[in-house]
Amino acid sequence: MSVNAYERVWMWGGAGGLIVLFLAAIGITAVTQAVQPPSHIETINPATLAGHPEFGDPQVKTTIVGIIFVILAYAYPLATLIMTPRFGSPPFQPF
Repeated sequence: MSVNAYERVWMWGGAGGLIVLFLAAIGITAVTQAVQPPSHIETINPATLAGHPEFGDPQVKTTIVGIIFVILAYAYPLATLIMTPRFGSPPFQPF
C-alpha cells in the first residue's frame, strides 16, 4: 500500500500536533494551578477540623427520600431488563 507523500505529512503532522497540544494543555494547567489554588476555595486546618461546626459530627444520615431514590435506581433497570422482549425464546419468569 502506497501513501502519497503529502498525505503522510498531513497524517504525521496532525498526530504530532494533537500530541503537542495535549501535552501543552496538561503542562500549562499543571504549572498555573500549582502556583496558587483557584479562587473561592477555603483551605482547612486538619488540626482544628473536629471543632468546626460543619465537620465536627461526621455521620451518614439516612432519610426516607434517599431510601426511595435508591430503590427506584435499582428497580428501573431491573424492570426494563425483565420487560425486554426476547425474540425466539419464552419470556422471562422470575418465579
